[in-house]
Amino acid sequence: MKLNLASSTGSMMATHSGHLRITNGDGTLTIPWVLYSPLALPPPTQMSNPTTTPEPTPRAKFLQQPSIYKQDVEALLADGSNFNRWKRGLTRIIHLCLGHNNFFDATTNYTKLSTQEQTCLLFLIQITVHDELSSLVDRFSTGTEAYDA
Repeated sequence: MKLNLASSTGSMMATHSGHLRITNGDGTLTIPWVLYSPLALPPPTQMSNPTTTPEPTPRAKFLQQPSIYKQDVEALLADGSNFNRWKRGLTRIIHLCLGHNNFFDATTNYTKLSTQEQTCLLFLIQITVHDELSSLVDRFSTGTEAYDA
């Protein structure tokens, strides 16, 4: 980088070598520009605005309030005729929020959920099944047990 500042009384130039060369009628002065120039300061670090909180992750949202995902899951009908669409909705939420792809395809995946995640999944299942099925899913303490019912 070269920075040239010229005036009628002299000139100033910053060079790649890290020096500031000042020339006037009396001669030339060369000084390390890191001691002189604000250009030598490291760039400021990106700081978050203290009044702005970061957007919670989908996982955090799911664990805090799983009901916000209810609209993304088609409610399971009493006769179960839309089971595949209901399962697909649950699967998408689990993938988005918890990072498990095709979660219900293998029961070995069930152990991957924490107790809190199981509880939130149970709640989501409870609020997305028809009232006639509520007594069936309400008997269980984990989401995967309720799903398997």
